[in-house]
Amino acid sequence: TFVTAINGYFVFGPLGCAVEGFMATLGGQVALWSLVVLAVERYIVVCKPMGSFKF
Repeated sequence: TFVTAINGYFVFGPLGCAVEGFMATLGGQVALWSLVVLAVERYIVVCKPMGSFKF
């Protein structure tokens, strides 16, 4: 981050570094899987309209 670049070290220590890395990875995975779910949902709506729709 910007603060790390200015100071030359990570100011929150090793645990903070691990937490930041984990959260960045988790955020990326959530974004990726959200797009996958949206793509599958759009495929179902376009290619099989009302196919399994029940009241």
